[in-house]
Amino acid sequence: AEYMGQLPGLIQMPELPEVEFAASRLRALCCGHTVRKISAVTRDEIVFVSPALDRLDRLVGLRLERVERIGKHAILVFTPSRGSGVPLKLTLHFGMTGVVQFSTPAESTSGSSSASTSLDSSAAVPAARRGGLKLKSGASMGKEIPQHNTPQQSSDNEVWPPQRFLKLLCEFDNGAEFAYCDARRLGRIRVLLSQEEWAKSPLSKLGFDAHDALPVPTEFSRLLRARKEGSIKATLLDQSFMCGLGNWMADEVLHLSSIDPRTAPRALSDAQAQTLHGNIALVCSTAVASNTDGTPLPAHWLIHLRWKHGAKSEHGHKVVYEKVGGRTTAIVVGVQGQPGRSCLKRAQRKAKGSKDSKGKKDGGEEKESAAGAAGMKRKRTKSTQRSTQPQQKQQPPRKRQKRASALAAATDSDNNNNNNNKPTRPSARTPTTQAASKTATTRRKAPPTTATASTTTA
Repeated sequence: AEYMGQLPGLIQMPELPEVEFAASRLRALCCGHTVRKISAVTRDEIVFVSPALDRLDRLVGLRLERVERIGKHAILVFTPSRGSGVPLKLTLHFGMTGVVQFSTPAESTSGSSSASTSLDSSAAVPAARRGGLKLKSGASMGKEIPQHNTPQQSSDNEVWPPQRFLKLLCEFDNGAEFAYCDARRLGRIRVLLSQEEWAKSPLSKLGFDAHDALPVPTEFSRLLRARKEGSIKATLLDQSFMCGLGNWMADEVLHLSSIDPRTAPRALSDAQAQTLHGNIALVCSTAVASNTDGTPLPAHWLIHLRWKHGAKSEHGHKVVYEKVGGRTTAIVVGVQGQPGRSCLKRAQRKAKGSKDSKGKKDGGEEKESAAGAAGMKRKRTKSTQRSTQPQQKQQPPRKRQKRASALAAATDSDNNNNNNNKPTRPSARTPTTQAASKTATTRRKAPPTTATASTTTA
């Protein structure tokens, strides 16, 4: 087996160079030939965007006319082998772990068990790791990545078709085959029948291609000036503005251009925009060539230091990392600008922590401002008050709930006892009681009436 398409020493997700290599292999092996058989090995409705699973049979008997690439998408255009008809498009997006493997016609007819030429997003990784769970989408900072610049062979890839994570298998009339595998299921396969469906798909929202359709420098500068929000790093990663560049390629372009990734696009001068335009073309062409023939990338590029913690450039400049545009960004201090707020805050916290620990060790204290001293005094007073107050042992929630229930029950029983000890009163008066009460009232009122009558008689 022959493994090409490697960026030396890298383990990464597929970007423009990897997809371009896949498209070139499809052009060389399959263009001009008719589909003999195509099948979805697993009916994965996540990878196959509906209704792609129901449309694969329509590709049988069609001829692969051309293979295009837009950004990180490979587009296979099929036309009827006889007569006229509407071209069908099979689009492949590789996601983070997309793998395309090929079986050449000569190898297929010879009956060799190792008849496969493989390409994937991490072609530098041995074949035993590239097709399966150990596939890595990115390298970890602070860890050295082993170099694999020579073709590797493994018994895991000697079986055709591939057995792990296989999604799509296509065979042509000349004996050539290609297989699409995806471990993390982040890739997408679409079958588009018309231009209307193309207009509704996400591919229609892609910007110009960074390698094949880069505008002239003056137009590129004008497009940058029209960007009102975000940083230049976020702009380069925005696939609706320019498609194809990934994280490491954007960092490389900005490093070669000596531009701070946090700079606003509209703040760039015409000279900076032209330099950026030239380095985009340079990085894309160099990476595609390196991915094809295995030529090492230039030694002064940032990619060789990108994942080495505490690394310095050949001129002694330190490499720091910040979040810019939502992505981890490598910045060469002194070349692309000074560290940003996040780096400065981390450095200040680190320096303050070391200074405080040293002061505590020596037993000395620095002078405080009036406001700071008052605040510290209030804090100490509150802490003293809390310390003098008796602290109750905190009980678990279940015990606290039981105790509250017991207290409530005891309170209810006490109230009932108090009510029982009080004298009872009749709730309603009986007729006899009412008559007695009326007689008593009359007797109390009688003496004044008698006195008045006697006085009148006299």
